[in-house]
Amino acid sequence: MNSQEVKVQFNLTKDEDDWPPFTTEFVWATPLSDVLFRLNNVPFFATEVSMGDEVTVSFKDGNYWFLNVATRSTNSTVHVFCFDDLKRVELQNWAQLHDCVWEYAYKKQYIALSIPCTVEKLKWLEKLQNLESFDEDGFEFEVTSLRH
Repeated sequence: MNSQEVKVQFNLTKDEDDWPPFTTEFVWATPLSDVLFRLNNVPFFATEVSMGDEVTVSFKDGNYWFLNVATRSTNSTVHVFCFDDLKRVELQNWAQLHDCVWEYAYKKQYIALSIPCTVEKLKWLEKLQNLESFDEDGFEFEVTSLRH
């Protein structure tokens, strides 16, 4: 097995709001063996997985398909909707200061955020709750993989 990155495919289930907008998601990963891979980026839609997790896969139809998490990383994953540019910049600055990894989609209004275990759970939850608003032009978040 070589150490080049490959994509691991996740099946997604839509919720009552028809979210996520796709039925599958690909996450970059490094093969550790024929069936064990380490996730290298923050999942946008898959839940209960985090960047750095070691996952088992099966190979079918030319794709590596996620089966389960073999070893959990210590990173938590948060999905954020942010329609306020000032709040987005504030979150990005805070995330950078705390060695978090984030990725954007949908004109930077949807953020997949990986928070390392070095950031205390109460601190990052408080930060996100302080940014959260319940109006259409605000900020809302969901913790999709809690590892703290």
